[in-house]
Amino acid sequence: SAATAAIGIPIGGLLVDKWGWRMTFLVNLPVAVTVLIIAIAWIPRDITLCKVKNVKEIIGDIDMIGIMCFTSTIILLLMFLLFLPEISMKILVILSCLIIVTIKWETTIKRPFIDIKMFLSNLALARTYLRFMLMTLCMYTVLYGITTWLESTRAVSPAYIGLLMLPMSVISALVMEPVSKRNL
Repeated sequence: SAATAAIGIPIGGLLVDKWGWRMTFLVNLPVAVTVLIIAIAWIPRDITLCKVKNVKEIIGDIDMIGIMCFTSTIILLLMFLLFLPEISMKILVILSCLIIVTIKWETTIKRPFIDIKMFLSNLALARTYLRFMLMTLCMYTVLYGITTWLESTRAVSPAYIGLLMLPMSVISALVMEPVSKRNL
């Protein structure tokens, strides 16, 4: 993972600089197919979950309303954030109502898309997810926020940005090993 980040960022910068951002998706396609094939070949089947179901049972197991509520919540949250620093009260009110509706729905059904009751009963797991969300927010702010800012306001090329991010990736790879060994 650390090696991928250290190597991938400069390579991604060079690809974007030379052929545009769409090339990063084209390069990742064979990697994704390879990983899928390896996973299918190497990961053993879970026999208890391999019961054959018909389409009606599969659809019955999926919380479509929960998925639609969650998707709508994320879309409204992104819309709200896109308008910042101006606060759109209309979006904020709709977003708040939708969050309440989503929580209410997810706590009343048998197989929810997001198991809120589980998070409330297992605070250690909830804290783990919260830490992961905050870490991911910080990581994406650095990887995408700073790079976008450098490109748009400082006119730095994507290839140079990839090279600028290389020391950060190498340092994080070096720091990651001793920190993870101490279970921090």
